Amino acid sequence: MSISTYESRSEYAEVRGFDVINLRILSIALLVYALGLTALVLILSPEQKQTVFSERGPFEMLSIPLWLMLAAWCFDFAHEIRKPLVVCGLLALFAAAREADWHKAFTADSIFKSNYYFDSPAPLTEKVPAGMVALFAFALIFYWLYLGIRFLRSGNALQHQWMQTLVLGTVTVFASKILDRMISWAHDWFGLEITGLLGRFIGAYEEGFEMSLPIIFGIALIQYRRAAMATRSRRAAVLNA
Repeated sequence: MSISTYESRSEYAEVRGFDVINLRILSIALLVYALGLTALVLILSPEQKQTVFSERGPFEMLSIPLWLMLAAWCFDFAHEIRKPLVVCGLLALFAAAREADWHKAFTADSIFKSNYYFDSPAPLTEKVPAGMVALFAFALIFYWLYLGIRFLRSGNALQHQWMQTLVLGTVTVFASKILDRMISWAHDWFGLEITGLLGRFIGAYEEGFEMSLPIIFGIALIQYRRAAMATRSRRAAVLNA
């Protein structure tokens, strides 16, 4: 079998898998998903919406196993384990723990809030270990961003579909965090109270897009591994030619 034939078959194997889920398809899927969330807000009563999109609602609860599945996939020893995947797996575990409210289950308040360390009466024996865990989580986030920015600066990073999906997931993270803080920011900075239908929309989009994050990053992981396998196969074909 010639190298060109082998490469074309490898590329065909990539295309017929998750690589057909490109940035355009994912963006359209997110738009349709947003329209579905919009429909839910309009259809459900305020009480039903409060239940569905609450901290203990189905969207929040589904996020936990999805993040755990992503973490397990990152640590899958059946595939080559690289440093970025280790960071990805640890971040997924932190995300699952946060969705399960572990960031405030063992302390007086959330370990990611500054006023917990400066204002709460919790003892140092509680604050110091909590602070170390929080700093480790922030260090992982900054290191993940550093790895991404460094790869983007290589020049052709966005030619990879897995990188496009990763960027989309990162943008969705920032969008969900803005939505999460929007109501409190409006109150604290401008004295505005966002309630009623607008408040329900913000809550639905925030919880809905948060649940989509492990799915987006999972697709990026699948695309990355398929691309890596295809690259190794082509290199082996060249060496064996």
